[in-house]
This record gives sequence, structure tokens and C-alpha cells, in this order.
Amino acid sequence: MAMFQDAKFVELEEQFSCGVEVKNEGHSFSLTLVQKNAPLIPRKIIDYNWKVTLADGFEFRAPMSSTQATYPPTRLENIIDALKKAGKYDDPFLAHAINDTIDEIYRKYS
Repeated sequence: MAMFQDAKFVELEEQFSCGVEVKNEGHSFSLTLVQKNAPLIPRKIIDYNWKVTLADGFEFRAPMSSTQATYPPTRLENIIDALKKAGKYDDPFLAHAINDTIDEIYRKYS
């Protein structure tokens, strides 16, 4: 049985699987699409998360969408928590820039 994928989903995978440099609100970081521990073949956009790499090389994972069953419950809170744990939360606009960029991508491809 052949599997057919949505063209937008294929475009998302092709564009972001190797990482894309992003400049948003004066901040620079890269986003790389990474598969969750979900099905072997991702079928939905939420089967992915993001590897965020800051300009200084620090990396962390950010969820594609909110994870209401766990803490922190929103993507933004997850990003803020990761930045605080690494001592990188000296600029709150960075967390918002990352979250806003992921949100734009999520809305475009979902």
C-alpha cells in the first residue's frame, strides 16, 4: 500500500530537516526539525519537535506544540525554562522570538 503525504508536510521536512538559520527581532538562531519518539514514519506535524541552536552554540529541544499533559504546559514556557536552566535567559525577547518563529512555521504547515 502506497503512502501519500501532504505536499506541505513534505516541504516542511525538506526545508527544516538540515536546519535553517533564523533572524527574528534582532536574534539569530537555527531551527532543525527532529523526530519525536513517535511512529517510525512521521505522519503529522506534531510527530516532530525542534532542536534550537543559539548563536553561541547552545542547543535545546522545543516542542512543536504545547504539551498540556506535562510541565511546562506551553511551548513558550518550555523555551523559557530551557534558557533559564542554561543561564541564557538574560533577554526575554529571545524566548518570544523563538516561540513566534516556531508558531509561524506550525501555522503554515499544519
